[in-house]
Amino acid sequence: MLAISVCQVAINSHTATAEDWSSARLRPEQVFTDESTAVVVPAVGSESTIPNPASSRETLQTGFHATTDDCCPLPPLDDVCDPRIPCDAMGEIGCDGMPLEDGCWLHSDQKLLHALQGQPLHGGWTYSIGGALRFRYLDESNRLRPPLQAGRSSYQQWRFTPYLEAKYGDQFTAFVEAIDASTFNNDLPILPIDENRSDLLQFYVDMKVLDLDYGTTRYRYGRQLLLYGAQRLISPLGWSNTFRNFQGHKAYFQNTDWSIDAFAVNPVDGAARNVVYRPKSFDAPDESRWLSGVYSTYRGFSAGTLDLYWIWLDETDDEPGLLDGNRHTIGARWFGAKPLNNEALLWKWDMEGAYQFGTEDYVTGPNQDIQAGFATINSGITFTEVPWTPTLNGVFWWGSGDDDPTDGTSNTVSTLYPLGHA
Repeated sequence: MLAISVCQVAINSHTATAEDWSSARLRPEQVFTDESTAVVVPAVGSESTIPNPASSRETLQTGFHATTDDCCPLPPLDDVCDPRIPCDAMGEIGCDGMPLEDGCWLHSDQKLLHALQGQPLHGGWTYSIGGALRFRYLDESNRLRPPLQAGRSSYQQWRFTPYLEAKYGDQFTAFVEAIDASTFNNDLPILPIDENRSDLLQFYVDMKVLDLDYGTTRYRYGRQLLLYGAQRLISPLGWSNTFRNFQGHKAYFQNTDWSIDAFAVNPVDGAARNVVYRPKSFDAPDESRWLSGVYSTYRGFSAGTLDLYWIWLDETDDEPGLLDGNRHTIGARWFGAKPLNNEALLWKWDMEGAYQFGTEDYVTGPNQDIQAGFATINSGITFTEVPWTPTLNGVFWWGSGDDDPTDGTSNTVSTLYPLGHA
């Protein structure tokens, strides 16, 4: 399959390009940790290294540098700055190598409508307005599409996501983001990840609940995106045309060593496998399905970071062909990087495994017990002193399967809501 992004324009000063959202929106640090060749930001599975993150846009901003002190002092260069480059070496060249006055919108230092970010309102309130626009041309060959058609299809996609944010310091945030995602000139039927016209992608309120010496706790309610760890189980699916969103509750705690999220949400759009796909009408959450869990990250080790999680997917209204039943996933992830050979090489590793149990509900047959799991290792060497900093990487992935559908036990692992393109 060939997919070409012809034009992407970010029209705010907080967000990166539209394609950057495909890897991270709420947990941007994983982008920099997994893709960097010299710097490891230690909060891959957490919300942000900022003590009190309030908005998706704000936390995404932090994912491209280790600390603001490492970046050039010319705001808003720290949105995209490379901490490996000293400030005096930057001069008048932006972090993407383009002269600052050129105003490149793909990785610009002052994006369209940047003056509408963090503007004062009254009594400590501020507002921000912005958005992102993406156009893609795709030429697919032999991709299976319903109703089980395999052929060639070339088509175009637009995605426009404007947003409005109001904040009261770090105490309270109200955030609204719309989406208009369209697909046209397609030869084969579209999928739920292709189209969502004139809808609300996110709308939530986020507030600080406790601010103690040992950490800060916040609460968020509403429609939102979720991203955890390496996106093997829960991802906002930013590479697709529609994203994947949920609606419900999230409480999250953060201090220097720990980031802990607890969430209970319903799937909303077609990409989240809502029972009802509404490409041209207003989305509503699927209240028959709950995705709940706790995802924690510990950064206190001298080498590496540990993720521990429990995820519960519960479906109370069985539907043929959908993930039904009561499935628990308990897992761990260990990842990090270590310089080698006087920092000429960077060894990176990412290991994860999980066990699943519960009950698989079938509409036309008896229920089955779930006994499943997966294990994966992703490791490689980056040559940090070679032009283009190439990486030699290897991936191993094992997932259990079922060899006897009549024994009363289902051994087929489910990856729940993954990125699928990592």
